Amino acid sequence: KPVERTTRRFNALTVPKALQAALPFKSKPKLDQKQARKSLQARRAVIAEPEERRENTFMQQLHTMHNERERKRKKKATEKKADFEKKRKREMEADEAASKKIRKKEYVKKGMQEKKWAK
Repeated sequence: KPVERTTRRFNALTVPKALQAALPFKSKPKLDQKQARKSLQARRAVIAEPEERRENTFMQQLHTMHNERERKRKKKATEKKADFEKKRKREMEADEAASKKIRKKEYVKKGMQEKKWAK
């Protein structure tokens, strides 16, 4: 009686990403099967109805407006943050100078007292 064996299916060879990055382009593993499925989907023509096209363009315009608004908001926030940092730095420098003056006056006063007591 002949022995029937099922064909063995091996897992795909996985190459670590760090090693893949080091390999030359020719030696990099190719994902041919996945591409074949994608290309089949890509070849299909998608025909949109006029109403659907209008909806898509409208949604695209909305997204564009939202992205632009978001970009402006972020830019304004970064500028505001930079201004705040400048103001804070100026205040810190002023505080530092004032405290330095106060300390200097105290040291002078302390020195005068020590001189007075030394006599």
